[in-house]
Amino acid sequence: MPLNPANMIREPLVGFLIVGLLLFAADHQLNQNQPTIEITPALQQRLALLWETQTGQPPDAGELRSITDNWLREEILYREALAMKLDSDDEIIRRRLVQKLEFIIDEVSPALPTDAELRQYYQTHLEDYRLPERYSFIHYFYATPEAAEEARRRALAGETINGEPTLLNRANISKNLRQIAASFGPDFAVQLADSEATGWLPVIHSQYGYHLLNLTQRLPAEVVPFENVSQKVLEDITRSQTERRRNEWLESVRDQYRIIRSDEVR
Repeated sequence: MPLNPANMIREPLVGFLIVGLLLFAADHQLNQNQPTIEITPALQQRLALLWETQTGQPPDAGELRSITDNWLREEILYREALAMKLDSDDEIIRRRLVQKLEFIIDEVSPALPTDAELRQYYQTHLEDYRLPERYSFIHYFYATPEAAEEARRRALAGETINGEPTLLNRANISKNLRQIAASFGPDFAVQLADSEATGWLPVIHSQYGYHLLNLTQRLPAEVVPFENVSQKVLEDITRSQTERRRNEWLESVRDQYRIIRSDEVR
């Protein structure tokens, strides 16, 4: 007797098998489309190393389980945040990603420059190692010009003087004019620069009051010898090489983008 497919479907056992196959197929398809988070031995080793770096000792089994669970929690939240595009138009995240990429680019470190290369860089950038004119002086502050002039008269006579209370520094050693202007004001710095002598200077007036200075030293502008700045030269040339590598990498990928600019260079 030939089999009738319609009759077979009406059989309870056959119907159960068909439903089971459909559920299995649906579950299989769902699992294939479901994002996977895999906790590998390599990941746990990395988490354990991070824990040891922070605490000074390796995690025990319970601690490793806890930090792994915490990583899993953060990974789920991280993926959900990406799915919701929470990283879009976030300047903090944008800057952090840029920093990570720059760090990866910087990992390709060139060989350390030779002494000859350092000296060549130094000669090419001499102005970077020039010290401006510097001043050393003892400062006495007074609220009125009369008090300042009287103190100067006594100082020139060899008498001991005391300034009035102030937050301004008494002793100032090897300060350049920019540093002096930041502390005492620009007018003070200009009058100090105009003075030609050392010793007790004429009273200087500033936005704060009146100042009597014993100028003990005036050092001319000079280029620091290579031997005294060799470490800074190394840092500068390394920074220059890093910036050049970043720019070269950027230029290598820039052509992959179509850039439309609405700004105008004026």
